[in-house]
Amino acid sequence: MQHIIATDEAGYGPNLGPLVIGATRWKCSDTNFDFQNALSDFVFDQKSKLAKYEKRTSQPGLMIADSKAVYASGKIELLERGVLASLHAIHGTVPRTGNELMSLLGIDNDSNHHAEYCHLEYFQSNEIELPFQCELASIQALGNQIRESLSTNDAAIEQLSVATVFPKRFNESIDALGNKASCLTAESLSLIRSIMDITDSCTGDCFDIRCDKHGGRNRYADSLREHFSDPSVIVEIESRPSSRYRIQNGTSSIEFNAKGESWLPIALASMAAKYVREMFMLQWNRYWQTHLPQLKPTKGYPVDAKRFKKDIDSMQRKLGIADADIWRMR
Repeated sequence: MQHIIATDEAGYGPNLGPLVIGATRWKCSDTNFDFQNALSDFVFDQKSKLAKYEKRTSQPGLMIADSKAVYASGKIELLERGVLASLHAIHGTVPRTGNELMSLLGIDNDSNHHAEYCHLEYFQSNEIELPFQCELASIQALGNQIRESLSTNDAAIEQLSVATVFPKRFNESIDALGNKASCLTAESLSLIRSIMDITDSCTGDCFDIRCDKHGGRNRYADSLREHFSDPSVIVEIESRPSSRYRIQNGTSSIEFNAKGESWLPIALASMAAKYVREMFMLQWNRYWQTHLPQLKPTKGYPVDAKRFKKDIDSMQRKLGIADADIWRMR
Protein backbone atom coordinates (compact mmCIF):
# COMPACT_ATOMS: atom_id res chain seq x y z
CA MET A 1 0.00 0.00 0.00
CA GLN A 2 1.02 3.59 -0.61
CA HIS A 3 0.98 6.11 2.23
CA ILE A 4 0.24 9.71 1.26
CA ILE A 5 1.07 12.72 3.44
CA ALA A 6 -0.07 16.18 2.30
CA THR A 7 0.47 19.58 3.95
CA ASP A 8 -0.55 23.20 3.61
CA GLU A 9 -0.71 26.25 5.86
CA ALA A 10 -2.98 29.06 6.95
CA GLY A 11 -1.90 32.33 8.50
CA TYR A 12 1.42 32.82 6.72
CA GLY A 13 0.86 36.55 6.19
CA PRO A 14 -0.80 37.97 9.36
CA ASN A 15 0.84 39.86 12.21
CA LEU A 16 -1.53 38.49 14.85
CA GLY A 17 -2.48 34.92 15.71
CA PRO A 18 -0.75 31.66 14.89
CA LEU A 19 0.70 30.20 11.75
CA VAL A 20 -1.09 26.86 11.43
CA ILE A 21 0.17 23.96 9.31
CA GLY A 22 -2.29 21.22 8.41
CA ALA A 23 -1.43 17.68 7.37
CA THR A 24 -3.45 14.73 6.10
CA ARG A 25 -2.37 11.09 5.87
CA TRP A 26 -4.01 8.59 3.55
CA LYS A 27 -3.60 4.95 2.55
CA CYS A 28 -4.30 3.93 -1.03
CA SER A 29 -3.35 1.44 -3.71
CA ASP A 30 -0.92 3.62 -5.70
CA THR A 31 0.49 7.13 -6.12
CA ASN A 32 -1.95 7.94 -8.93
CA PHE A 33 -5.05 7.26 -6.83
CA ASP A 34 -7.81 9.72 -7.73
CA PHE A 35 -9.26 10.92 -4.43
CA GLN A 36 -11.62 13.37 -6.08
CA ASN A 37 -13.12 10.63 -8.22
CA ALA A 38 -13.45 8.23 -5.29
CA LEU A 39 -15.50 10.82 -3.39
CA SER A 40 -17.21 12.42 -6.39
CA ASP A 41 -20.74 11.35 -5.40
CA PHE A 42 -20.89 14.02 -2.67
CA VAL A 43 -17.56 15.93 -2.56
CA PHE A 44 -16.96 18.91 -4.86
CA ASP A 45 -14.22 21.44 -5.50
CA GLN A 46 -16.54 24.31 -6.43
CA LYS A 47 -19.47 25.91 -4.62
CA SER A 48 -21.59 25.89 -7.78
CA LYS A 49 -21.24 22.12 -8.12
CA LEU A 50 -22.05 21.61 -4.45
CA ALA A 51 -25.12 23.83 -4.75
CA LYS A 52 -26.45 21.82 -7.69
CA TYR A 53 -25.93 18.57 -5.78
CA GLU A 54 -27.71 19.84 -2.67
CA LYS A 55 -30.60 21.21 -4.72
CA ARG A 56 -30.99 17.89 -6.53
CA THR A 57 -30.70 15.61 -3.48
CA SER A 58 -31.83 17.85 -0.59
CA GLN A 59 -28.81 16.42 1.25
CA PRO A 60 -25.70 18.27 2.45
CA GLY A 61 -22.50 17.60 0.53
CA LEU A 62 -18.91 18.63 1.04
CA MET A 63 -16.66 21.18 -0.60
CA ILE A 64 -12.99 20.25 -0.31
CA ALA A 65 -10.79 22.81 -2.03
CA ASP A 66 -8.27 25.53 -1.21
CA SER A 67 -9.44 27.03 2.08
CA LYS A 68 -9.40 30.51 0.54
CA ALA A 69 -12.12 29.41 -1.90
CA VAL A 70 -14.11 27.46 0.69
CA TYR A 71 -14.03 30.37 3.15
CA ALA A 72 -14.37 33.15 0.57
CA SER A 73 -17.68 34.37 1.99
CA GLY A 74 -16.35 34.53 5.55
CA LYS A 75 -18.95 31.96 6.63
CA ILE A 76 -17.37 29.04 8.40
CA GLU A 77 -20.04 26.40 7.67
CA LEU A 78 -18.45 24.77 4.60
CA LEU A 79 -15.00 24.83 6.15
CA GLU A 80 -16.31 23.28 9.35
CA ARG A 81 -18.34 20.65 7.55
CA GLY A 82 -15.33 19.34 5.63
CA VAL A 83 -12.94 19.31 8.59
CA LEU A 84 -15.27 17.81 11.18
CA ALA A 85 -16.70 15.22 8.78
CA SER A 86 -13.15 14.12 7.96
CA LEU A 87 -12.32 13.82 11.66
CA HIS A 88 -15.45 11.71 12.14
CA ALA A 89 -14.35 9.49 9.24
CA ILE A 90 -11.03 8.91 11.01
CA HIS A 91 -12.00 8.74 14.68
CA GLY A 92 -15.71 7.94 14.66
CA THR A 93 -16.40 11.03 16.77
CA VAL A 94 -17.00 14.76 16.36
CA PRO A 95 -15.20 17.21 18.69
CA ARG A 96 -17.60 19.27 20.78
CA THR A 97 -15.10 21.82 22.14
CA GLY A 98 -11.95 23.53 20.96
CA ASN A 99 -9.85 21.42 23.32
CA GLU A 100 -11.37 18.22 21.94
CA LEU A 101 -10.67 19.45 18.41
CA MET A 102 -7.01 20.05 19.19
CA SER A 103 -6.74 16.66 20.87
CA LEU A 104 -8.04 14.90 17.75
CA LEU A 105 -5.73 16.99 15.58
CA GLY A 106 -2.71 16.09 17.69
CA ILE A 107 -0.04 13.83 16.30
CA ASP A 108 -0.99 10.97 18.58
CA ASN A 109 -4.07 12.35 20.37
CA ASP A 110 -1.79 13.27 23.28
CA SER A 111 -3.05 16.17 25.39
CA ASN A 112 0.54 17.48 25.45
CA HIS A 113 -0.21 18.80 21.98
CA HIS A 114 -1.91 21.64 23.84
CA ALA A 115 1.32 22.67 25.56
CA GLU A 116 2.18 25.68 23.40
CA TYR A 117 -1.11 27.52 23.65
CA CYS A 118 -2.48 26.41 27.04
CA HIS A 119 -0.11 28.76 28.88
CA LEU A 120 -1.44 31.72 26.91
CA GLU A 121 -4.10 33.47 28.98
CA TYR A 122 -6.09 34.59 25.96
CA PHE A 123 -6.74 30.96 24.96
CA GLN A 124 -7.31 29.54 28.44
CA SER A 125 -10.30 31.52 29.63
CA ASN A 126 -12.76 31.29 26.74
CA GLU A 127 -13.20 27.68 25.66
CA ILE A 128 -15.54 27.40 22.68
CA GLU A 129 -18.27 24.96 21.79
CA LEU A 130 -18.38 23.10 18.47
CA PRO A 131 -19.76 22.80 15.88
CA PHE A 132 -20.08 26.53 15.19
CA GLN A 133 -22.76 26.29 12.49
CA CYS A 134 -23.21 22.70 11.26
CA GLU A 135 -25.66 20.10 12.48
CA LEU A 136 -24.01 17.24 14.33
CA ALA A 137 -26.07 14.58 12.55
CA SER A 138 -25.09 15.82 9.08
CA ILE A 139 -21.39 15.85 10.02
CA GLN A 140 -21.63 12.28 11.26
CA ALA A 141 -23.46 11.13 8.13
CA LEU A 142 -20.89 12.78 5.86
CA GLY A 143 -18.04 11.29 7.87
CA ASN A 144 -19.52 7.84 7.36
CA GLN A 145 -19.83 8.54 3.63
CA ILE A 146 -16.17 9.52 3.39
CA ARG A 147 -15.06 6.35 5.17
CA GLU A 148 -17.30 4.05 3.15
CA SER A 149 -16.54 5.61 -0.23
CA LEU A 150 -12.79 5.40 0.31
CA SER A 151 -13.04 1.84 1.63
CA THR A 152 -14.94 0.78 -1.48
CA ASN A 153 -11.97 2.03 -3.49
CA ASP A 154 -9.40 0.30 -1.25
CA ALA A 155 -8.32 3.57 0.35
CA ALA A 156 -8.66 5.37 3.69
CA ILE A 157 -8.03 8.70 5.37
CA GLU A 158 -6.03 7.85 8.48
CA GLN A 159 -4.93 11.14 10.01
CA LEU A 160 -5.70 14.84 10.08
CA SER A 161 -3.29 16.90 12.18
CA VAL A 162 -2.09 20.45 12.70
CA ALA A 163 0.96 22.21 14.09
CA THR A 164 0.48 25.68 15.59
CA VAL A 165 3.21 28.31 15.70
CA PHE A 166 2.27 31.25 17.91
CA PRO A 167 3.97 34.65 17.62
CA LYS A 168 6.68 34.19 20.24
CA ARG A 169 8.01 30.98 18.66
CA PHE A 170 7.41 32.39 15.18
CA ASN A 171 9.62 35.38 16.00
CA GLU A 172 12.29 33.15 17.52
CA SER A 173 12.27 30.99 14.40
CA ILE A 174 12.63 34.03 12.13
CA ASP A 175 15.60 35.22 14.22
CA ALA A 176 17.22 31.80 13.89
CA LEU A 177 16.44 31.06 10.24
CA GLY A 178 16.30 34.52 8.70
CA ASN A 179 12.95 34.49 6.86
CA LYS A 180 9.35 33.29 6.94
CA ALA A 181 9.72 30.74 4.15
CA SER A 182 12.46 28.90 6.04
CA CYS A 183 10.32 28.97 9.19
CA LEU A 184 7.39 27.44 7.29
CA THR A 185 9.62 24.76 5.77
CA ALA A 186 11.14 23.84 9.14
CA GLU A 187 7.76 23.60 10.88
CA SER A 188 6.20 21.65 7.99
CA LEU A 189 9.03 19.13 7.82
CA SER A 190 8.94 18.72 11.60
CA LEU A 191 5.22 17.89 11.39
CA ILE A 192 5.79 15.49 8.49
CA ARG A 193 8.63 13.75 10.31
CA SER A 194 6.48 13.34 13.44
CA ILE A 195 3.67 11.78 11.41
CA MET A 196 6.08 9.38 9.71
CA ASP A 197 7.70 8.42 13.01
CA ILE A 198 4.44 7.42 14.69
CA THR A 199 3.06 5.55 11.67
CA ASP A 200 4.33 2.18 12.84
CA SER A 201 2.13 0.28 10.39
CA CYS A 202 4.07 1.86 7.54
CA THR A 203 7.24 -0.11 8.24
CA GLY A 204 8.51 -1.37 4.92
CA ASP A 205 6.09 0.81 2.96
CA CYS A 206 6.92 4.02 1.13
CA PHE A 207 5.63 7.55 1.61
CA ASP A 208 4.48 9.92 -1.09
CA ILE A 209 4.63 13.39 0.50
CA ARG A 210 3.24 16.47 -1.22
CA CYS A 211 3.20 20.06 -0.03
CA ASP A 212 2.15 23.42 -1.33
CA LYS A 213 5.22 25.56 -2.04
CA HIS A 214 6.64 27.62 0.83
CA GLY A 215 6.79 31.33 0.09
CA GLY A 216 7.62 30.69 -3.54
CA ARG A 217 11.00 29.05 -2.78
CA ASN A 218 12.25 26.34 -5.14
CA ARG A 219 15.09 24.66 -3.23
CA TYR A 220 14.47 22.38 -0.25
CA ALA A 221 17.26 19.77 -0.39
CA ASP A 222 19.34 21.18 2.48
CA SER A 223 16.27 21.45 4.73
CA LEU A 224 15.32 17.85 3.91
CA ARG A 225 18.80 16.58 4.73
CA GLU A 226 18.71 18.41 8.05
CA HIS A 227 15.20 17.43 9.20
CA PHE A 228 15.35 13.83 8.03
CA SER A 229 19.02 13.34 8.99
CA ASP A 230 19.28 11.88 5.51
CA PRO A 231 22.39 12.52 3.40
CA SER A 232 20.87 10.38 0.63
CA VAL A 233 18.38 13.08 -0.49
CA ILE A 234 18.26 13.10 -4.29
CA VAL A 235 17.13 16.17 -6.22
CA GLU A 236 14.85 15.14 -9.11
CA ILE A 237 13.71 18.60 -10.16
CA GLU A 238 13.77 22.14 -8.77
CA SER A 239 11.65 24.55 -10.76
CA ARG A 240 8.98 27.19 -10.29
CA PRO A 241 6.06 24.75 -10.83
CA SER A 242 7.49 21.87 -8.80
CA SER A 243 10.44 20.77 -6.65
CA ARG A 244 10.70 17.00 -6.19
CA TYR A 245 13.10 14.81 -4.17
CA ARG A 246 13.77 11.19 -3.26
CA ILE A 247 14.44 10.53 0.43
CA GLN A 248 15.15 7.55 2.69
CA ASN A 249 17.53 5.95 0.19
CA GLY A 250 15.02 6.47 -2.58
CA THR A 251 12.14 4.61 -0.91
CA SER A 252 9.97 7.71 -0.47
CA SER A 253 9.36 10.95 -2.32
CA ILE A 254 8.52 14.50 -1.34
CA GLU A 255 7.50 17.31 -3.63
CA PHE A 256 6.54 20.96 -3.27
CA ASN A 257 4.07 22.18 -5.88
CA ALA A 258 2.86 25.62 -6.86
CA LYS A 259 -0.93 25.72 -6.39
CA GLY A 260 -0.70 22.34 -4.71
CA GLU A 261 -4.01 22.94 -2.93
CA SER A 262 -5.82 21.96 -6.14
CA TRP A 263 -5.15 18.33 -5.06
CA LEU A 264 -7.74 17.06 -2.57
CA PRO A 265 -5.38 15.78 0.18
CA ILE A 266 -3.53 19.13 0.25
CA ALA A 267 -6.83 21.04 0.05
CA LEU A 268 -8.13 19.27 3.16
CA ALA A 269 -4.89 20.08 4.99
CA SER A 270 -5.41 23.71 3.99
CA MET A 271 -8.96 23.63 5.34
CA ALA A 272 -7.92 22.11 8.67
CA ALA A 273 -5.24 24.76 9.12
CA LYS A 274 -7.70 27.55 8.32
CA TYR A 275 -10.42 26.17 10.59
CA VAL A 276 -8.04 25.96 13.54
CA ARG A 277 -6.68 29.46 12.91
CA GLU A 278 -10.24 30.86 12.80
CA MET A 279 -11.00 29.15 16.10
CA PHE A 280 -7.95 30.70 17.73
CA MET A 281 -8.73 34.14 16.32
CA LEU A 282 -12.25 33.88 17.75
CA GLN A 283 -10.76 33.12 21.17
CA TRP A 284 -8.24 35.95 20.74
CA ASN A 285 -10.95 38.50 19.97
CA ARG A 286 -13.18 37.29 22.81
CA TYR A 287 -10.32 37.68 25.28
CA TRP A 288 -9.62 41.30 24.36
CA GLN A 289 -13.32 42.15 24.21
CA THR A 290 -13.70 41.04 27.84
CA HIS A 291 -11.34 43.92 28.68
CA LEU A 292 -12.49 46.29 25.90
CA PRO A 293 -16.16 45.52 25.13
CA GLN A 294 -16.39 48.01 22.25
CA LEU A 295 -13.28 46.67 20.51
CA LYS A 296 -13.75 45.74 16.86
CA PRO A 297 -12.48 42.18 16.21
CA THR A 298 -9.65 41.44 13.80
CA LYS A 299 -8.54 38.64 11.47
CA GLY A 300 -4.93 39.61 12.18
CA TYR A 301 -3.85 40.64 8.66
CA PRO A 302 -1.38 43.53 8.32
CA VAL A 303 -3.49 46.68 7.81
CA ASP A 304 -6.21 45.84 10.32
CA ALA A 305 -3.71 44.27 12.71
CA LYS A 306 -2.04 47.67 13.13
CA ARG A 307 -5.42 49.22 13.95
CA PHE A 308 -6.15 46.47 16.47
CA LYS A 309 -2.69 46.72 18.04
CA LYS A 310 -3.19 50.47 18.54
CA ASP A 311 -6.64 49.89 20.06
CA ILE A 312 -5.35 47.43 22.66
CA ASP A 313 -2.07 49.22 23.40
CA SER A 314 -2.92 50.71 26.78
CA MET A 315 -4.71 47.57 27.98
CA GLN A 316 -1.85 45.39 26.73
CA ARG A 317 0.62 47.42 28.80
CA LYS A 318 -1.71 47.26 31.81
CA LEU A 319 -1.88 43.46 31.49
CA GLY A 320 1.89 43.20 31.11
CA ILE A 321 1.80 41.39 27.77
CA ALA A 322 4.96 41.84 25.74
CA ASP A 323 4.83 42.72 22.05
CA ALA A 324 7.04 39.75 21.17
CA ASP A 325 4.44 37.39 22.64
CA ILE A 326 1.58 38.56 20.40
CA TRP A 327 3.00 40.47 17.42
CA ARG A 328 4.72 38.67 14.55
CA MET A 329 7.62 40.84 13.43
CA ARG A 330 7.44 39.65 9.79
